[in-house]
Amino acid sequence: MADAASTARAMWTLFEPIHAVAYFAPEARSALERAGLRGFWRGHFAGRAAPLGELDFSGRVLASANATLPVPDSGFAALWQAATVLREHRGDGHFAALAAADIDGCEAVVLRCCLDLRREDMQPVRGWPGSRRRPRPGS
Repeated sequence: MADAASTARAMWTLFEPIHAVAYFAPEARSALERAGLRGFWRGHFAGRAAPLGELDFSGRVLASANATLPVPDSGFAALWQAATVLREHRGDGHFAALAAADIDGCEAVVLRCCLDLRREDMQPVRGWPGSRRRPRPGS
């Protein structure tokens, strides 16, 4: 696991300067502002989401449901709604992968606890049935 984490970090260190140009270069920021996306974060997220184009929601019910909601008038609320659609699109993909592997939600949480979450934190909020040690009769 440590090797995978160090490899991932090394890859990020190598590729992030190349990738980040699209978000931090003055020319990119200027183009996004000319498109009406004032402020860094609006342009940042719009630029990241742009390659998705018209999102295909086949099999992604949560993303689809959120995408059909009207876009709020408030800039912050519209950004929140767009982020929700993207998050649910990604999450629906996770659900599909788990279903294809015949792993239910509870099993997914248990597997995640093997990686980096504490059972004590997840069990009460994720429906993970557990066995509490019961005192032996007479003890």
